[in-house]
Amino acid sequence: IRGILGIPNVYPGVSMIDHERGLCFATPIYQTLSDLSPVIGVFVIRINATELDQKLQLEPQPAALTSPDGFIFASNQQNWIGKLSEPISLFQQQRLIATQQFADLFDKTPPEQLSLQLTQERVLFNEKTYAVGSAPVSWPDQRGSWRVVLLQDTADWLPLWQQLLLGCSIT
Repeated sequence: IRGILGIPNVYPGVSMIDHERGLCFATPIYQTLSDLSPVIGVFVIRINATELDQKLQLEPQPAALTSPDGFIFASNQQNWIGKLSEPISLFQQQRLIATQQFADLFDKTPPEQLSLQLTQERVLFNEKTYAVGSAPVSWPDQRGSWRVVLLQDTADWLPLWQQLLLGCSIT
């Protein structure tokens, strides 16, 4: 809809047909070279979300792309994809069912939730403590911001003996 209104758009989702994750990019086609002329159509291209996973694989620490509802759309942690990074309400689940943005993944019960919440400042993952950082992605979504979430192993900040020394000097 945004494309026909003259607004370029990115729409991440899961296909109802093949259940593959993908990104649809839509841009308006104008009657003339001027973006002030009438929109006569929309050019749409879809790329497979595995390309996002591959880009995230370049990140040495755990990383994910999450929807405004906490759905993990892409990640360098294969077993995170398609799970929730935080609990969702019944209202959120019903809204996702209505939009079918993620096909039928929310129809009966929400997807499984990760054992860690990516909205916390620190999490325990694979027996390590990670700081959690995130940044919004500028994709238009009425539900809120898509986010890139990165985990940073806190042991990389200071060696353990320095962490203990610092902890003892503070107390």
